[in-house]
Order: sequence, then structure tokens, then C-alpha cells
Amino acid sequence: MLMNAKELGFKTGITIILGLGENISKLEELFKLIEELELDRITFYSLNPHEGTYYENFPSPASLYQAFVIAKTRLAFPEIKIISGTWIDQLPNIGITLIAGANGITKFPLFSMFGNKYGRKVEEEVKYAGRKLKGTFTDVNKLLSPMKEDKIFEMPKKIPEIREEIDKMVEDYIKKIISRE
Repeated sequence: MLMNAKELGFKTGITIILGLGENISKLEELFKLIEELELDRITFYSLNPHEGTYYENFPSPASLYQAFVIAKTRLAFPEIKIISGTWIDQLPNIGITLIAGANGITKFPLFSMFGNKYGRKVEEEVKYAGRKLKGTFTDVNKLLSPMKEDKIFEMPKKIPEIREEIDKMVEDYIKKIISRE
């Protein structure tokens, strides 16, 4: 499927969850796969054990393990887009994975993190990794700025009846964020 997608001109990518039993000695096999498939992007997550699953009693891998895998991948594939996925309880992993070579970060419950200690932690990790966010996890003014010109929330002409409902939801969300300050 990925090879066919590539032939059709689509960008391709895979996601790998670290901590499921793989080990560093298998990285060369992963690199062969990345090369064979000519991937454009790879996302690395660390295992987030869930109750009731086979992995519920397994620990998440060490942050330095995820960073090591990202660094080795970056060295082997300088042009590939690498995304580091983390969970709200592992926010300190962000800085080290960015330093290791990740282009970006993912997997945040943004709406519950915005404007609180978790949002501030994300911004702190990114800052001390020497990177800049394109957006924000804390700045309400940046959140409101696009609304002033009404570009982001522009509605298709065929569904104007939900415009009022969306405006109300946005307004309620912003009030909630402002009340956190």
C-alpha cells in the first residue's frame, strides 16, 4: 500500500510505538524498511500502558531510549520528517526528543492543556530545546487573533445554520481558558 501510494505521488509515513518488545539491534531492519518504502515521515511514540491490555504492567520506555531511536533515525535519514509523540504524563520527553532530531511533537489533549501548567510545560520544553512553536499552548491573544479576521472559522456557504452554534462553542471555550489565568 505504501509503495503504491508513493507511486501515485502521495507522501507516506508510518508510526512506531516504542516499548512493545523491540530492541536497538533491530534498528537496521527499520532503516532498511524506511529506505525501501522511501518514507517521508515517521512518528515515534513511547508505549502508554493501558489497564486491561497485555501491556498494562509494562513501563513506558525511558525518555533517553526514545531520544536515541530518534537520533539514530535522524542520522540515517537527514531529510525525513520525524515526529515525536508523547503523552501528558511524559511531557519532559519533549525537549530531549527535539534535541535528538525530531521535527515536531504530537499527541496532546490541547483543549484540556491550553493555558494551564501542562501547556506551560510544553512551551518550556520546546524553548529549552532551542526550538520555536508555530502556535501556542498558553497565549489567549494568539487564540483570539485569527477570529478577529474570521479566517479560521469561515464556514462553507451550504451550512450557515451551524455558524451560530460554532461561534457559541468558541466563545465558551475562550471564556474557560481566560478563567484559568
